[in-house]
Amino acid sequence: METLPTKRRRWPLRVLLALLLIFASFAIYVLYFGPTVQEQFDRIEIDSQLSEVERLLGRPSDIASRMKGRIENDAVFVANANPPPDVRDHYRFFNLHQWNASELTIIVIADDDGKVACKYTSKGVLAPWYQRLLDAVKRGLHLR
Repeated sequence: METLPTKRRRWPLRVLLALLLIFASFAIYVLYFGPTVQEQFDRIEIDSQLSEVERLLGRPSDIASRMKGRIENDAVFVANANPPPDVRDHYRFFNLHQWNASELTIIVIADDDGKVACKYTSKGVLAPWYQRLLDAVKRGLHLR
């Protein structure tokens, strides 16, 4: 029985190594040179559409809920399901959207028309290394 020459048997290994090198290079580029979550947050503008925020962040929100509250300023939302009678007129329903990342959590409050009324951040949720890598790759793919 004849065996294949050594060069012909090694080509699948070479292709696999080349693909692995390309993937590793892309992952390193996205992790270290892609936009950070803070940079993405800074690009969100008050009065922009929620769909624009989703495009900017690369995905729909992780958490979406409807809450009663009031906007104090661009970065402060006061929530209260049953406000006292003397301030009740200042409270209305808003839509809260939250994006979780290990670096930082982004919260956007939108009105019923889908316009951003308030935005703020909180401490990130530390995810396993593989989830952080996937998040970074997703950010890199959607924001270029």
